[in-house]
Amino acid sequence: MLVILISLVCIVHRRMISHILVAPGSTINPLIRGLARIWWLIAVAYFLLGWGLRCVNVLLGIKGGSGLVTTPLMLLVVGFIGYGVARLVLAKIVKQSTVLRVGTGAQARRLRDYLDLAYDAAAWIIVFLCFVDLARAWGVTFESGGFGSIIVKVGLILVAGAILYDGVRIAIDRKLAVEGGMGAIYADDGEDDEAPIRTGKSRIATLLPLIRVFVLSIIASLIVMMVLSELGVQVAPLLAGASIFGLAIGFGSQTLVHDVLSGAFFLVDDAFRVGEYVDLGGGIKGTVEKISIRSFQLRHQNGPLHTIQFGNIKQVTNFSRDWALSKIPFQFALGTDIEKVRKIVKRVGQELATDPATAHLFLMPLKSQGVSQVSGNGVTVRVKFMTSPMDTSMATRMVLARLHEAFLEAKLEFPNNAMTVRIENSGPALTPEQEQQAVAAAIAQQQGAAAALATPG
Repeated sequence: MLVILISLVCIVHRRMISHILVAPGSTINPLIRGLARIWWLIAVAYFLLGWGLRCVNVLLGIKGGSGLVTTPLMLLVVGFIGYGVARLVLAKIVKQSTVLRVGTGAQARRLRDYLDLAYDAAAWIIVFLCFVDLARAWGVTFESGGFGSIIVKVGLILVAGAILYDGVRIAIDRKLAVEGGMGAIYADDGEDDEAPIRTGKSRIATLLPLIRVFVLSIIASLIVMMVLSELGVQVAPLLAGASIFGLAIGFGSQTLVHDVLSGAFFLVDDAFRVGEYVDLGGGIKGTVEKISIRSFQLRHQNGPLHTIQFGNIKQVTNFSRDWALSKIPFQFALGTDIEKVRKIVKRVGQELATDPATAHLFLMPLKSQGVSQVSGNGVTVRVKFMTSPMDTSMATRMVLARLHEAFLEAKLEFPNNAMTVRIENSGPALTPEQEQQAVAAAIAQQQGAAAALATPG
């Protein structure tokens, strides 16, 4: 009767208890979240099995099995009390980290922190201790070398491995978020508003996803090997076989190995990072969007997405590092006052450097480089300025607009490429074909003279 009553309680209140175990919107281990959905099936199956085994023992006159139903109820009460006490103690000991949220609105997701890890660790330890006590109720002994001892060792390895795995993942995810590898990050400091964290794609943000895969794979492999070793499986032959198999794969996929090693050296050399604009030659250029183990993706400014294997890269031109120097030529009519042009450029440069709307664009102010070329069409004066790589286009548009306006206000003349050809002829009138030939000869003579003036020496 007690078993039927307990089973009905589990079935009727399964959703309520699931919400108690895992609150909606909470950040919790996926395994615990999965167990919270099917806990009632496990509980009902256990109580029916315990009741059936107890009935068999009574019918056969076998002692034992009296606590198969009552022991889990006692452990449930003690476990919840112990977990509550552990949460209170951990809340005082473990410092609450800054709450980081990825995204906004309904899609916002809170990143797990070390306090969440401490709560999960306490839950795993309490569950493990309750499991050991429940095994004792089923008659399992824990003598050295026995089945119970093996189960305890395997359980300890799994609990310690789960805590280590989760801790490493939390540390890498939080560092990756702060370094700009997870998009929009918001910090909740307990106030009503959430402040966005200013993030930039750093070198560590590029390497962390690869490091996370590598480290977590090693931890998972070590856990599996330790568990197999405790279960009596010879690990050494497995490692030897895996080594031979890996060597065979290495010989059979040299291109893959070449891509992986090339990518590792490119990342170590810090040739590019996520979010930077690079040119690989051959018309392949764009912003780095994603980096994997053997390839990476470039998004062209017009939209196409390129996927390039590391082994195919011969050179990388990075347009997003440190600074960019821009030089713009302006051509004026012959006879223009060059000193006047220099003063205008200097004045415009000072205005751009002091204007709050444009000052942040320039690392070095706009200045004149003087005359760079003289031709029959006019005199060329070149100006230059330095900006950060991502601000070059905006700064160039501002410089062109301001200088054009200033030159027009100063009434400086720009060269006119129109040419007037006067044909003097005292003889008979020329035919249209002869006039065209004379015009072509005059244009060629003018272009030759301009080229001679432009040639140094």
